[in-house]
Amino acid sequence: MSTETKAPPIAVTGIHHVTLVSKDIQRNYDFWTKTLGMRLVKKSVNQDSPSDYHLFYGDYEGSPGTEVTFFDWPTTAPNRPGSDTIDILMLRVVDEASVAWWAERLRGLGLNVRDGLDRNGYAAIAFQDPDGVQLEIVADGNSPRGGSDWPESPVPAPHQIRGVFAVAFALSEPEKTLAMLQNTLGFRISGTYSREGRETTVLVAGDGQPGRQVHVIHDRARSRGYLGHGGIHHVAFRITDYATYDQFLTWLTENRIGHSGPVDRHWFRSIYFRSVEGLVLELATDEPGFATDEPLETLGQHLALAPFLEPSRDQIEAALKKLV
Repeated sequence: MSTETKAPPIAVTGIHHVTLVSKDIQRNYDFWTKTLGMRLVKKSVNQDSPSDYHLFYGDYEGSPGTEVTFFDWPTTAPNRPGSDTIDILMLRVVDEASVAWWAERLRGLGLNVRDGLDRNGYAAIAFQDPDGVQLEIVADGNSPRGGSDWPESPVPAPHQIRGVFAVAFALSEPEKTLAMLQNTLGFRISGTYSREGRETTVLVAGDGQPGRQVHVIHDRARSRGYLGHGGIHHVAFRITDYATYDQFLTWLTENRIGHSGPVDRHWFRSIYFRSVEGLVLELATDEPGFATDEPLETLGQHLALAPFLEPSRDQIEAALKKLV
């Protein structure tokens, strides 16, 4: 991807969702709903490989910026952490009291938790999910509360996860991706800090809304990572509406920035492209949202398929294992 273009006339407003890989989708569902207390807002399939589940977790409404999604790849090898990867998913809670609450909860459930962490002035803890996803919970006290409460969550409302705080890229040569994030997506550098001895550049998008950071770790020492279960497949950045989406698509094409072309995911529209290192990045619209084909009250309770997959529903359902 070229890094020489001027900033686009429209910038992304933050993170829309982050998509990861799981080896055991039942275990994944149990952990993300029962341990982390997030709502399953859409039970669907990978539209490019409909024999695999694609699960979406978020707040009660499935709001953009709260969504963490998983592909079910049961035969894949474990993720190999390293440079030139989307390395860490950072989740939001409202304050330091919630971070301390989560440290106690997760330790009580037998997880290994590192606490006392500082993420550019924000208190944090680090741990892993059962697939080995590198997770952090961060006290985002300087942003709006965000995220609607899920009444059925096992987590009390004051401590519920409010969505995505940031993603961390680990890059062996970060300069080109730093330029791309600024010149193509409209991010702004807001500062730097040391992440366990590694220089980390913080970029922000939008203006005040939560979930608007990308942390770029200058990771020149480690060997290249390899995506597997427990890894982050891609991050999607928010486009507010269809009109902005069309403008972005035109701008990318006119500036000869390689991309997928328009992709309709039914609950949002997407454009896919890659960074210089090959990281998969996505642009996704806020509209129409997950309640477009299911009542808000029953989101995630039934298998939801994009219209083009409906004729194959019987075959798709027969190939999927039942989640309980």
